[in-house]
Amino acid sequence: MLERLLNLYDMNPSPNRFLGFDIRDIIDTGGNSIVLNAGRNVIKPYVNGRFSNNSLSLSQISFYQEITNACTNLDLHIKRHKVIIVPIDEIGFFEPLKCPYSVSELIPGPNLDDAKISNFGLERNDLLKVFRELDKIINKYLNTEGVYIAPTNVKFQPGNGFFITDLGAEIRNIKYNST
Repeated sequence: MLERLLNLYDMNPSPNRFLGFDIRDIIDTGGNSIVLNAGRNVIKPYVNGRFSNNSLSLSQISFYQEITNACTNLDLHIKRHKVIIVPIDEIGFFEPLKCPYSVSELIPGPNLDDAKISNFGLERNDLLKVFRELDKIINKYLNTEGVYIAPTNVKFQPGNGFFITDLGAEIRNIKYNST
């Protein structure tokens, strides 16, 4: 996937590019990363904060991969719909931007902030309460704190369930409990 990331990157300035990536390849930008469409995968260069002391290290992304992948087999449900935590398949360091990156499966469809979930008999406020309960379940299972499932990091596919694409809106907030 590093080769695919390099193919998406072009350091030449252009009005159609953001941080060296064609804006048509950018799915979203988050608190820690930009999300790039790489066909069947998404690639997330963790570039946000790279010009300050706020950048993420490869070891932080490795920890994030470890806790994410540790709970992909949990049997979770919301109103009879399965909850699937999308694993992080690969991590590495992207030298041109001096930042780590991760690779996960692309989950098609809008996130819950953009989806019309009421069409499926689901109400946003009810889901937010359920997400807070899922945060507690996952944090307890992992012996962590800081897992926070945000609607922007969840997709719903009728018949398939809820796909959690990120366990934290801010990766730096997730850590093992000291107790």
